[in-house]
Amino acid sequence: MEEALDRQEEEERISSDDAEGLDRSNRVPPPFTEETLARALEELPSGARQAVETCLNHWREKKFATQGFAFFMKCYAPQSPSIAAVFRATSSLPPSLSPP
Repeated sequence: MEEALDRQEEEERISSDDAEGLDRSNRVPPPFTEETLARALEELPSGARQAVETCLNHWREKKFATQGFAFFMKCYAPQSPSIAAVFRATSSLPPSLSPP
């Protein structure tokens, strides 16, 4: 039952992203930029890099919410100075884009 509620919350977050008209086809989720994400992928070990690429593809396919992607990326901040820098700068972001 709890898993169903988690899935429902995730679907609502994705719907919220869609309501904002976010075209994900060839983009990266905020607060990241193409450059920041490219640097981060270079800094991460291969397993972490593959996980990030997989989640990015899921985000682009609207299977993963923007906030969920940010939360996922936060776990790699200790391994990537580029990711850590993004999260140090997120205090100025709107709450909807700030990672939990």
